[in-house]
Amino acid sequence: MAEFAKKTKKEELNFAQELIDINFSNFSAWHLKLKILDTMQISAQQISEEFDIVNNALFTEPDDQSVWMVYRWLVKMHLKEYPVLIEAQLDLCMELDELEGNNNKWVLLAMSDLMQLQKKKHPGIFRRLLELDPGHGAFYLHMLYKN
Repeated sequence: MAEFAKKTKKEELNFAQELIDINFSNFSAWHLKLKILDTMQISAQQISEEFDIVNNALFTEPDDQSVWMVYRWLVKMHLKEYPVLIEAQLDLCMELDELEGNNNKWVLLAMSDLMQLQKKKHPGIFRRLLELDPGHGAFYLHMLYKN
């Protein structure tokens, strides 16, 4: 669509961000933004800025599944080379976990993703997830014994 409209990637990113600013639960806007980011070389500074945007949404509405999906995508696609950012994100997730009363499955899944990047064992997270989200128990058991 952007090619047809002769929009630059920057213009498309700005458009997606405007839609996100209006409603950060707009998964279509996040999807558009991620597809554009996938085609670009992103600096550590840009990655940090994207995490700032997503973190703001997470702390505003910690149960919003669409934002957590974007967060986990950013973690898996862009944090491997940046241990300082991994640690900073883990600290933020731990803070949010505490604020949420230690019962938000999305926070725990994000913490698991971050700890996997650090090559840390984290069986306690999957035990908590088993209690919070028994519907996905088989997956959590698999991850528990895999770690």
